[in-house]
Amino acid sequence: MPTVRNGKPHAGCILRGYRTRTRYGNLLQLGPMTQATPETILGIWMDRAWNQLDASVIDELMAPDALVHGLGDAPLQGREAWRAFHAAFLAAFSSIRIVQDEQLVSGNLVAVRFTSHLVHRATGTPVTVKGMTMGRVENGLMVEGWNFVDFLPLLTALGMLPERALERALGG
Repeated sequence: MPTVRNGKPHAGCILRGYRTRTRYGNLLQLGPMTQATPETILGIWMDRAWNQLDASVIDELMAPDALVHGLGDAPLQGREAWRAFHAAFLAAFSSIRIVQDEQLVSGNLVAVRFTSHLVHRATGTPVTVKGMTMGRVENGLMVEGWNFVDFLPLLTALGMLPERALERALGG
C-alpha cells in the first residue's frame, strides 16, 4: 500500500509524523501506521488550513475540481476559488484558532462541529463563531464540502447587525 502518490495522500495511505491538538488541547501525534481515513483527512485539513495558516494543504488534500458550499452566495468550484476565499479570510482575521468539538463519520462523509476563535484585523474585535462542516473524501482528497457557520455573533460584534437582530426579525 503506497504512502503517497505524486506527493499527495490517497485512500488507504499512511500519514507519517503528523501532529495536531485534539478538542481537549492534548497533542495528538499520528504515527507511521496511521491510516488516512476520511476523518483524519478532514481533521488535518481543518488544522493546517486554519490553525497553522498553511495554504499548501489546498493542493495536498483538495481535489482540483472540489465543490464547496456555504461560504458565499455561490458554491466555490476548484482549488483556486477556495484559495481566494482562504486568503480573503486570513486578510480579515488574525489569531485564528479552530477547535474541533465533535466529529461524526459515515463512510466517506465526515461532519465536524467546531468553535472558531478569531480577531477581526480592522477593529481588533475578538469573536467566537460556531459552525458545522461536512466533507466528502474520495481517494484521499476532499471533493465536496458543506459549511454551516453562525456568523450572527460576528456580524453583531462588528456592528454590521443591530443587537438581537434575529429576535427582532422574529417579532421579539
